[in-house]
Amino acid sequence: MELRVDDNRLEDYNLLKTNIPIRALFPDGKWGTCDIIYLEKESLLTWLRSRGGKNEYAENLVGLLLGYGNLTE
Repeated sequence: MELRVDDNRLEDYNLLKTNIPIRALFPDGKWGTCDIIYLEKESLLTWLRSRGGKNEYAENLVGLLLGYGNLTE
């Protein structure tokens, strides 16, 4: 599973933190630890489903709470 950091979200210092750290690939190509709020939208959905779950209602709720909008159609 390759999670990627969204460069635009990384530059937004006004984002609240969830205090949920994950390992992800940063825009400079280096791996590091960051809060899930900095993930790309697709990576957040991948992370949410990483343990075999799929609950579109809950996924969209998390997306809305973290400022992504709906994560699924």
